[in-house]
Amino acid sequence: QSKKTRLVVVGEKPFVVERIDAGDLKNDLRANLSDKADKQHRVELEFTAPDRPGRFTQKVQLFVKNRVEPIEFVVSGTIVP
Repeated sequence: QSKKTRLVVVGEKPFVVERIDAGDLKNDLRANLSDKADKQHRVELEFTAPDRPGRFTQKVQLFVKNRVEPIEFVVSGTIVP
């Protein structure tokens, strides 16, 4: 089963989101990224639940072109059997 949601990322100047690193969820979390520079990005995320029931928490990193440090956020939820 999968779930879609949107992440809104806003900056003062136009920027490009290069990639997302979802760590242990890298095969389960997909992002629809645009290569267009803009001040606001609506990143569509799709999470496909793995066959591991229970709670999960994962730090996700969003990499912006020409920015040294990634933007970090945490996703969490419960996968029911």
